[in-house]
Amino acid sequence: ARIAAGDIFRPLMRRLLIENTHQVTVELNPDSTLAEKEAAEEQSKLDAKRASMTPEELEKMVQATKELKELQETPDSPEALACVPTLAISDIPQEAKGIPTDISAVGATKVLTHDLFTND
Repeated sequence: ARIAAGDIFRPLMRRLLIENTHQVTVELNPDSTLAEKEAAEEQSKLDAKRASMTPEELEKMVQATKELKELQETPDSPEALACVPTLAISDIPQEAKGIPTDISAVGATKVLTHDLFTND
């Protein structure tokens, strides 16, 4: 009956999100060795992949890599560059578009809402 009346999400959102008194604190701590660990893991995977390849497969991979690098380093033709859309500074409005913001509170929490149509 509530689904037919179309009144199921509003009370759910109010109860589970807006009036929810539970809070969580998430603490993120950097790992100073993460980059090295990831690099070592990647190198291990690459070594395993290389060990599983035949000499012919390895040569084919080397050749494909050389061809890709050459293609990437080749400058684009004027025709190709002409297809890339560009903006001039004059195309950009000097003033930022204002976004209407309503500020309210739910308990001790400040709530900012923006009544905007977002399905353009």
